[in-house]
Amino acid sequence: GTSLFGAPTTTAPAVQSTAVVSGPVAASDADIFNAFHQQIARAWDANDYRQCSFKYIFFDDLSQEGPHGELVAPASEVLQRSRAEAQRTADPVLWAAADARNPDPNRFCPVQVTGFEKLHERCAAQQKMDMQVSQVLQTTKKELQQLLDERQVTIGLRLRHCKARQLQLQHRVLAIHAKLESQRLARVYPDGEPRLDADEQRYLDELVVLRQALQQPGRDRARLAELSYQIESGDLPEPNAVSWSGDEVDTPELREFLLQRQNALHRMVELQKDMAAALAAISIAPAP
Repeated sequence: GTSLFGAPTTTAPAVQSTAVVSGPVAASDADIFNAFHQQIARAWDANDYRQCSFKYIFFDDLSQEGPHGELVAPASEVLQRSRAEAQRTADPVLWAAADARNPDPNRFCPVQVTGFEKLHERCAAQQKMDMQVSQVLQTTKKELQQLLDERQVTIGLRLRHCKARQLQLQHRVLAIHAKLESQRLARVYPDGEPRLDADEQRYLDELVVLRQALQQPGRDRARLAELSYQIESGDLPEPNAVSWSGDEVDTPELREFLLQRQNALHRMVELQKDMAAALAAISIAPAP
C-alpha cells in the first residue's frame, strides 16, 4: 500500500508499525508534502508571471486626444515603450498569442494581469473610470438641457417682440389710412380742398393694400408653408439671397418689417439646427 502522500509503506510487525504511526512523519512523506506545498505556492504566486495559474491578457487602449477632441493613435515611441513594459511582466508565450490577435496594433497593447489582487485592482480602476465618464455625460446633458431651455425662452421672447412690433405697425397703418381717408372724403365736396393728386392717390392705395395684409395674416400661409418645407429639408437660402416680387407694397416701413421677420426666421432656423444636434447628442448618451 501507500501512505497519505503516495509514499510506499514498509512491512513490519504490529509493534513496529504502531511505533512508526505514533512517531514523526516519514522522510519520504515529508518530501512529498513539501514539494506539493511549493507547487501550490508557485501556482498562485502573483509575482511569478510564468508559473502562476491565474493569468489573463487584456488590451489597453493607448489612444490619445487629438487637436479637435477626437481619439488618435499614440506616438510610435509611446506604443513601443508600453509594449516593452508589458512584455517584461508577462508570460512570453501567452503574450505573443494575444498580440497575434490584437484587433488594432496601432492603438492596443496586450497587458497580462497576474493574480486575483491585480484583477481586483483593474476592475476597481475600470469602475472608477466608468463613474467619471458617467458624471461627465450627466454634466454635459444638464448643460445642453439648460442651453435648450434658454434658447426656447429667447425664441419665445423674440416672437412676442415681433408680434408686438407687428401690432404697433398695424395700428400706425390704420391710423394713417383713417386720416387719409377722411381727407379724401373732405376733398370730394366742391367747396372743400382740392382732390388728391396722383402721388397721394397711389400712396393711399398702397396703404389700403398694406392694411389688408395686416388684417389678413393668413394670406402669407403659403409662404410660411414653403419656409417650413425648406427648414425641414435644410435647403434654406441666405437672407441676402431672398427676393420679393415686384407687385408687393414698396414702403420703407414695410421693407424694414419684412427684413426683420426674414432675419428672425433665419436665426430660428440656425437655432433649430443647433438644438437638433444637441438633442441627438443627448439621445445617444447612456443613462448612468
